[in-house]
Amino acid sequence: TLASLASGALLKYGRAGQTGAYPFVGQALMVLASLLLGATLNLIGQTYHVNAHAQSLELLWIVGIIPLAFIIQSRAVLLLAELLLLLWLALWISIYGHQGFSMAPFPAMALLMCLVMSSLGNLTALFDHTRMYAAPLHGVGIVVGLFLGFFFCIKPLTDMAHLNHPGQEGALLAMTGGLIVAEVAAWVPRVLRQPTGISILEVLTHGLVTVTALAALLIDFPSESTATLFFTVVYGLTTFTVMQQGLKTNDTLKVYWGGLGLGALVLLRYVDYCWALFDKSLFFALAGVFLVGGAALLERVRRQRLATTVVPEETR
Repeated sequence: TLASLASGALLKYGRAGQTGAYPFVGQALMVLASLLLGATLNLIGQTYHVNAHAQSLELLWIVGIIPLAFIIQSRAVLLLAELLLLLWLALWISIYGHQGFSMAPFPAMALLMCLVMSSLGNLTALFDHTRMYAAPLHGVGIVVGLFLGFFFCIKPLTDMAHLNHPGQEGALLAMTGGLIVAEVAAWVPRVLRQPTGISILEVLTHGLVTVTALAALLIDFPSESTATLFFTVVYGLTTFTVMQQGLKTNDTLKVYWGGLGLGALVLLRYVDYCWALFDKSLFFALAGVFLVGGAALLERVRRQRLATTVVPEETR
């Protein structure tokens, strides 16, 4: 692994930090080093008698790849690694879902397909010849993912669809994986260009994403009501992330879809009498403050855009 990384960096950047003699070969060797690092951590886990089917091995693999993707500054490697992780999770659920890791295949597989489509949209945006497909893939993945997430966090809907508690847990894990992919895809380019430009909001968002992902992997939900509450929090974080990315990238559709998903969740919660974990008045008070604040923020962004819009001379 170290030899591949060192030789790849030498061929790509040269000894004095300039362009090497074979930059493309060097980039290929550095990509190989990232895969070797993940595989090495996976094999080390097996030497300590970790079950070959344990999900912790795949987590070790992705932990090995992500830091090296930062080092070689390759967003393509990072997105491909996340796609492979999601595809592995879908395959693992379909084969071993009935053995000790309670997941219903349908909700997890449906959400994973949406997440893969969204990640493919991010990946195709990196290349000139495929950039035209980025917006449709990314948009469809977000819209359908939000719809399915909304469906699985409302308990009466899951009861009508005959989905039990493992179905919600599987959807929860898939949604947290998609939230990680979305955050990493939006966060990595800014970090590579501005190493010190990380805001407190980004740090808090990534902290919540990490805690949610670990909870989805480790927590055994004691009841359906707790699972419903936890998945509702995850869905709220997902809509917030979509709106956050839309505001930062000036993508109006993301802002509107995220706001629509959050608003629909608040309205349907009003008639969901099965959800009684805490006082509804407190929930609607906080939700109302959040929605009013979001509307004020959107109006501020709209006014700023109108103030900075330059009208061409031909249209005056």
